[in-house]
Amino acid sequence: MTPMPPSQKPAIISISSQVARGSVGNRASAFAFGTLGFPVWIVPTVILPYHPGHGRATRIETDTQKLSDFLLDLENSPWIGEVGAITTGYIANPEQVSIIADFVGRIRAINPDILYLCDPVIGDQKGLYVSVPTATEIRDKLLPKASMATPNIYELAWLTGHDELTDHAEICDRAVELTEMMHELPSEARFPDAMVIATSTPGLMRGNIGNLLVYGKKTILAEHKRLAGPGSGAGDLFAAILLATLLDDERVEIALQRAAASVFEVMAGAVKRNDSELMPQLASHSLVKPMAMVYMHNMRLSANPQA
Repeated sequence: MTPMPPSQKPAIISISSQVARGSVGNRASAFAFGTLGFPVWIVPTVILPYHPGHGRATRIETDTQKLSDFLLDLENSPWIGEVGAITTGYIANPEQVSIIADFVGRIRAINPDILYLCDPVIGDQKGLYVSVPTATEIRDKLLPKASMATPNIYELAWLTGHDELTDHAEICDRAVELTEMMHELPSEARFPDAMVIATSTPGLMRGNIGNLLVYGKKTILAEHKRLAGPGSGAGDLFAAILLATLLDDERVEIALQRAAASVFEVMAGAVKRNDSELMPQLASHSLVKPMAMVYMHNMRLSANPQA
């Protein structure tokens, strides 16, 4: 196994959907990782011509045996020592979940310092857009292995057995509950506690939207103005920037603020262009050094037993 050169940033394995046109799944996350200086190993779970939110589209789901062989080839490659993190997003079926969970477990057994970010891409305010078995497998097999998770509030509600979450204290309580479902494997030294960031939460100020972080004794809300722009891909972009910033050894508060500010600026650009796609390629400066105002609140909620 070839170790990572000391001057090089760690590689990130990004397992998610791939679209020919648009800025969702691996198209969003891989661009963010590359822009921030991280080599990225892309693993597609499904290939689509465009985001299905634009209409029905042909799906090419990665064959489960080929996905298993593909991941095994990466695992046995001489460059596996370059990998510092794994992230998963959209997964097409429950069989893929099992294969990916086994892969994550094997890699973390080799290197317990590997960070694993699970973005449980299962639904939104309209309901689940994956099958119940797929969502259940993500909850039961992937989340327990995760260092951090970035569900939106609708996904957070489903994963913790609730219909809807609207109150900050309740959202925090469910996020704490989710952290208790995580870290089946020994935690890496840098992040000994499971981290959950619930996205698309209500802001404290009227007209704002937030991201609520629960990590150890920290409960922090990052909020900014709500924009009526394209939402598809925003979660992928947020998770990628968050993970990359943490890999740069920045504090969790900085990672949260930077990810929120970057996504806001990219979305603001799409709104200005009247674009249906985020197109972070047109705002790479926003990923490197965002300037948008993000309000950070230390939340002292009784729902958090660690606070």
